[in-house]
Amino acid sequence: MLIDRAIPVALQVLQANLPILSRVAAERKRLENWLRLEMLKILMKEYPSIEIEKGLPGGQERCDFWLMESETLQNWLELKLCVTNYCSRYCTNTSRRPITNQISEIERDLRKLERLPETQSRNILLIAYPFPDSSETQPQWLPHLARLKTAAGQVSEVFTVQLEHNGNFARAVAYSLAPKRAAA
Repeated sequence: MLIDRAIPVALQVLQANLPILSRVAAERKRLENWLRLEMLKILMKEYPSIEIEKGLPGGQERCDFWLMESETLQNWLELKLCVTNYCSRYCTNTSRRPITNQISEIERDLRKLERLPETQSRNILLIAYPFPDSSETQPQWLPHLARLKTAAGQVSEVFTVQLEHNGNFARAVAYSLAPKRAAA
């Protein structure tokens, strides 16, 4: 499935570009378009027919990555980056994007993917940053994570990347989310 390949590709891109990610995180910026293109460069080698910004059936909405894996399996993958206001010592400014709005965007994407047939692979790869440089989850993040767990059928932490900027440390944490299955 595309999500299974996209996770290590995202990690590879982020680790290969740690100075960029560390600075962007310190400035509380999102780099979603850049990350999508860097991932595409790698994924196209394995999946030449992969598409970006594929329109969903029956509407105007789009999905970041789409791949027809077999004659019957379509893969839909959204890439989301969520900037937090955590780690004030690490960051040079505060986020102008309220985290509640960003979580609402992810919930909207989950609902968008829920409308696709269950026979298709539907996932979101979420990367949230900055977090404290420890294994503990930022306490303020827990209610947001709970919202995502309520909205999604599955939420799994898939990797962590250590960040360093001007002698301060933080983390980026990635999650795989799958929409709920339709009620029978």
